[in-house]
Amino acid sequence: MNVRRCIAVFALMATLMGGWGVALAQEGSGLSPEELDNLTAQVAAELRCLVCRGQSVLESNSQLAQEMKALIHDRLASGETPDEVKAYFVRSYGEYILLKPTARGVSLLVYVLPALALVGGGLLLLRLFRRWTRPAAAAAGSGSAAPAARESAGAPAGEPPEGDTSSSASELSPEEAAWLREQLQGK
Repeated sequence: MNVRRCIAVFALMATLMGGWGVALAQEGSGLSPEELDNLTAQVAAELRCLVCRGQSVLESNSQLAQEMKALIHDRLASGETPDEVKAYFVRSYGEYILLKPTARGVSLLVYVLPALALVGGGLLLLRLFRRWTRPAAAAAGSGSAAPAARESAGAPAGEPPEGDTSSSASELSPEEAAWLREQLQGK
């Protein structure tokens, strides 16, 4: 009987001590258990699991991730802020532990390069569109009222007027220029 009583007393004391520790932890942070769990999940979602590449500590089921979540929970329960907890992990494991690196130094390139590539690509496409539409606009302009105006001025239909430096024929290949002359003279 003595052994059973000792075990019962030990179990009762362990239960009371465990409840007392949880109560002290909640007093230190001033957070309710739900708030503490939500804050733990938020911080764990911002830290990288070192075992499972590409997963956060929150998503990972590895033993190390479970231990990291427990450490995050304990630190937040003791009154540390989420930034202090993240700073602890950065000191321990380096910037790599953060899923979103801070925008400074070399990691600033992660934030700046996509924007520069987007702007540069947009400018390149704008330049290409202008180059593609320029010959089409010149050919369309010469196919309308321009030949009639040249013929009324006494110039042949296939040749540009004197003094015209914006000749669209210089941008066309000889075959295209000949075809264009035939089309214009045929009308």
